[in-house]
Amino acid sequence: MFAPSGITLIAESCASPNQAVDPGETVTMDMSLQNVGSSNTTALVATLLPVSGVTAPSTPQFYGAVLGNGGIASRSFIFTASGPCGGTVVATLQLQDGTNDLGAVAFPGSPEFLPPVLNAGQIYLRFATWPGRTYLIQFKNSLNDPSWQTLETVVGDGTFRTFQYPIDGAPQRFFRAVENP
Repeated sequence: MFAPSGITLIAESCASPNQAVDPGETVTMDMSLQNVGSSNTTALVATLLPVSGVTAPSTPQFYGAVLGNGGIASRSFIFTASGPCGGTVVATLQLQDGTNDLGAVAFPGSPEFLPPVLNAGQIYLRFATWPGRTYLIQFKNSLNDPSWQTLETVVGDGTFRTFQYPIDGAPQRFFRAVENP
């Protein structure tokens, strides 16, 4: 099992660099992974996925052998950011060790839901988390409601977390995930 252990902006294409990822800008990011499982990898390869504000990602990167129980390795990826100014880019790496699919690891900014899934009266919400950070899953039935109601408090583990809630007759419902300081 892997978790993000850091992400650093290495280079940006804008004429006036501002140490931020801007829409339409091509950036190079150094992404560090930590092996939080007990097994070593031998041929770890990470593929940057074109989702959540990442477009035109560079080729997969070979991380190789990463020791279990805390080993850390870093590689650089290039991509073009998309979305609105002030939006969130969530870099997501799909991990493979030889023929073993190790799942995805996200380097989230602010919590951002992936597109929801509705099925049989249930809504499925999914977002990326940072290890050890606490998030509140909240909702409103109207954006004019004075406050958000908390459904659940979640401690992040560096993976995507999925939550299932019944749609219980409300004509509309708005959801958000916020980091709890």
